[in-house]
Amino acid sequence: KNAPTRFSTWISQYDVSIRRGKFMMALQALFKAKALDPKSSELFVRIVELKQKQFSSSGSLTSSASVLQEVFESERCKLLHWDNNSVDNNTTLSDFVSNVASSIRNDKNANLALRIAVAKAMVSCGIGTKADAISIITVDKLQICGVTLEACKDALSYLKELGGDVDNTMEASQEWEDLIAQYFPMANWDK
Repeated sequence: KNAPTRFSTWISQYDVSIRRGKFMMALQALFKAKALDPKSSELFVRIVELKQKQFSSSGSLTSSASVLQEVFESERCKLLHWDNNSVDNNTTLSDFVSNVASSIRNDKNANLALRIAVAKAMVSCGIGTKADAISIITVDKLQICGVTLEACKDALSYLKELGGDVDNTMEASQEWEDLIAQYFPMANWDK
């Protein structure tokens, strides 16, 4: 391995492994990435992705599925442990996402990219309402870490993607758009 102490090495290793169907290598890459940056949004997204993909396509998994299941179940507590939340052997993906959501909701050190990833995971896992997902992103406005123009664009895009079926979605989108314009007055962000 080249650059084993770089987070991006292990995230790339995960991406390649999962694409090739090598779930054990993907799992190993996540553990190594977690050791380097345990609160990364990229790591969170991949943990959710692995858990969602886990054994969903049983035709593509052979005997390694049972081995992966054993390893994953025995090591799941380490992988699903986020911050100071307690995790036991019965923790599900929904529990994990809920725990992360509650731990970052009022944490100004939780960056915007992580907030977006958690909001997306909440919606995809059916946790809470769309309003809850919106509040994860917008609760502290732009007074949080990791506020970049790109992250703000991603947040705005996701708020608009949630659609108008929630009364406050359009209002939140417009408010977010106004905040971006104030925070980045010289940026051309293509409204």
